[in-house]
Amino acid sequence: MIVGDQDGSSTGICTMFIGLSDDLATLLSVKQSVDKVGTVDPCEVTEAVAPLVLQTMKAGA
Repeated sequence: MIVGDQDGSSTGICTMFIGLSDDLATLLSVKQSVDKVGTVDPCEVTEAVAPLVLQTMKAGA
């Protein structure tokens, strides 16, 4: 669950807090390469990456 986000579209950075339980969250921050800044919304990329991060965490890796 994404409980908050900070938009850094102009810098290619997006940071989101992902709720893991009622009292635990993790911070996910994605920084785009220079050539991608301004071409793709970094928060869209972060939203796409978040489920992969959760899947990896659930697998215990």
